[in-house]
Amino acid sequence: RDDDDIFRATVESDCPKLEGFINDLQYVEVEMDDLYRVIAGDIYDCAVYNDVPVTCPVPTAIVNACWLDVEMVAKSLAHKSVITIGIPPEKGEGKEDATKVRVDTPLCDYVVLVRAKKTPEGKIRFSIATNCPVIKEHAKSLPEIGPDEITETNAMKMYEIAEELKWTPICFVPLAMTYAALIESGKLDKQVLEETPIRISYNKFIIIQINYLFCPINKRCFV
Repeated sequence: RDDDDIFRATVESDCPKLEGFINDLQYVEVEMDDLYRVIAGDIYDCAVYNDVPVTCPVPTAIVNACWLDVEMVAKSLAHKSVITIGIPPEKGEGKEDATKVRVDTPLCDYVVLVRAKKTPEGKIRFSIATNCPVIKEHAKSLPEIGPDEITETNAMKMYEIAEELKWTPICFVPLAMTYAALIESGKLDKQVLEETPIRISYNKFIIIQINYLFCPINKRCFV
């Protein structure tokens, strides 16, 4: 953050799919007011423009880094937290015929289980079980989405839903919903996320490390 309260993010990664995004980030300015919106500044627009895969956690991690910088998230708590996104065990997790993705966020002490189910009309219907009061309020009334509303490089529809429902901008649940929708629609292999859940950790500096073995090219990123 500079003296005018403008945020600029840098990302270090050898992932070739992030190369254009990383280069263009130097021109992306995020203002303080943007941090209260799910679709913060031009971060997600920049990701879409550069064909960043919708399964990539880096855009949301950038918003997390900004929140850490202004201590809207307690650094002492963040440094002890590892967020995980993965496929839960089938036992006791609900209906067997729905795609399920679980998000554990010790940073806010909530667990979210996203279920995605294809309707007879071919749309994706979501339901969520959680102890997060903000998400719980809308857990059973989420809008259905069409199969073409999420592409391999554009999940803006999901973030627009989160924005409309006033979810926290640092929340990784829209990303989990994206995974669930892609798996349920047959566009993503469930097994890779099942075997290698995503882990997002915060070190003692304003840096977020993403162990992203779920990525087909096995990369790690630093924000």
